[in-house]
Amino acid sequence: MTTTAISSQTAAATSSDITVPDGSSIQVWTDEVLATGESVNIHRTDGGSIDVPLVTDEHKPARLDGSKTSIAISGPITVKLYKGVTETATAVLYDA
Repeated sequence: MTTTAISSQTAAATSSDITVPDGSSIQVWTDEVLATGESVNIHRTDGGSIDVPLVTDEHKPARLDGSKTSIAISGPITVKLYKGVTETATAVLYDA
């Protein structure tokens, strides 16, 4: 089932907490290709005191941009998505 994490807009926006249970995964993507300099950053959160960038197995920040158009996130984890300003109205979606 596809869920909209951030509705289609050009303004910067933040999703609600997205919890991925142990043994599950989600796929995150945007409905428009992000232009150079545009991104969606993914942070690990506990809904309160922890809100830090998620790091991939390659030791890089987990993010979407013009060259990385989707990312899989495996549980157990709770994440938040941070979309920067975009030239084109862009939504951030995920499939569980």
